[in-house]
Amino acid sequence: MQSTHNMTIVQALHELLLAERDSKLTTLEEDEALAASAEHKQLGERTRLALAFRIQKKRLLAAAVSATRAATAVQEQVEKT
Repeated sequence: MQSTHNMTIVQALHELLLAERDSKLTTLEEDEALAASAEHKQLGERTRLALAFRIQKKRLLAAAVSATRAATAVQEQVEKT
């Protein structure tokens, strides 16, 4: 029972993380491309800092999504055995 409860929590967290990621107007890849572009040098300092912050936040979200996906996969394997 505890295992099922924990799994439900992980699945709910995974869904929340996906919703947060998907609520962004740009993807991590788009932000990283902008940061690597020549256009980046033309941005103001505050905009460059905001972009850097946005990239770090999206990287953390991506890592958390991966972790919850992995936890779900492991739990599914445990339940099969």
